[in-house]
Amino acid sequence: APETVQALGATAPWVGLAVGWIYFGLGASPLTGGRTVGKIIIQLRTVDVTGPDLSVGRALARATLILWPLVVFLVADRVGEQLDPPDSLSIAPMWGRVAGSLVFGWWLGNVFFTALDSHGRSLWDRLTSAIVITNDCDPEALSGFMRSAREASSQPLPKRPLGALALM
Repeated sequence: APETVQALGATAPWVGLAVGWIYFGLGASPLTGGRTVGKIIIQLRTVDVTGPDLSVGRALARATLILWPLVVFLVADRVGEQLDPPDSLSIAPMWGRVAGSLVFGWWLGNVFFTALDSHGRSLWDRLTSAIVITNDCDPEALSGFMRSAREASSQPLPKRPLGALALM
């Protein structure tokens, strides 16, 4: 790791998590037009399902829902290092592996949730009334898509995608 990161010591992962939270939060907000660098490249943007822009508060809440397993991972990894210091036979403490499974399961479960959702929305998008759309779609088609997404948002979460998420 670079010297500046090494100088942060045990706080380095928390600083990285904060930077990620700000990046994803502000990247979905009207301050950036709902675009992160990756979304600019593939011409997508995050918008509010009921209007043009997702508010900064809901964009930060969306980022929190995306990244919350990393907080659990960092805490569990730190606790695990105290309880079970790694030796020459283990790569990482058991608590870190369990927490890593939670992170992987949350994101993989959201991939399945997105695949099963009628509008391709992840759980964090559903919970924050956000939707990711393309920049170059036909305005009339977009209007119909957004109308059906708004109607779907007023309904309870579907059981099939939630079951897939729970299985992860």
